Amino acid sequence: MSRTVLLASASVARFELLSSAGIHPVVQVSNVDEDAIMAANPELGTAEMCQLLAAAKGEAVTADVSATQARDLLIIAADSMLEFDG
Repeated sequence: MSRTVLLASASVARFELLSSAGIHPVVQVSNVDEDAIMAANPELGTAEMCQLLAAAKGEAVTADVSATQARDLLIIAADSMLEFDG
């Protein structure tokens, strides 16, 4: 039995990376307000903020899966940031 992979991201690069590895995910964008999360957590460093944003995206999609009827899901949520001169 195979599991449906649900990518909680609008990232074309993430989709292509998974596809090139033979994984063909269903995509559901989380619509998380990243700016609000960052504004509410200014004390976090880059790595911690990425973790928080990825968790928020995964939790949002998990709470309201609408892109597939499958229920045996592997949900992948991620975020990335560039830190320069920090």
